[in-house]
Amino acid sequence: VHTQSIRSLGPLEWVFNTPSHHRVHHGVNRQYIDKNYAGVLIIWDRMFGTFEPEVETVRYGVSKPVNSFNPIRVTFAEWKDM
Repeated sequence: VHTQSIRSLGPLEWVFNTPSHHRVHHGVNRQYIDKNYAGVLIIWDRMFGTFEPEVETVRYGVSKPVNSFNPIRVTFAEWKDM
């Protein structure tokens, strides 16, 4: 699923979570935040309104800086903010 080599899987994109859908899941582009949670079947995201197709180049990263190189702090930064 973590590949840039596969752009589209045609009709399978309607049912299964594909590399394109998974790229969106990891994107920090404004329209990609909190989208495409599916593990295998993307139909759940389509049904519940959390689906977003990949229409522009995905920017990867975090939505706000952690300001630490400590792996424990980086791992739990979002948990702390909840």
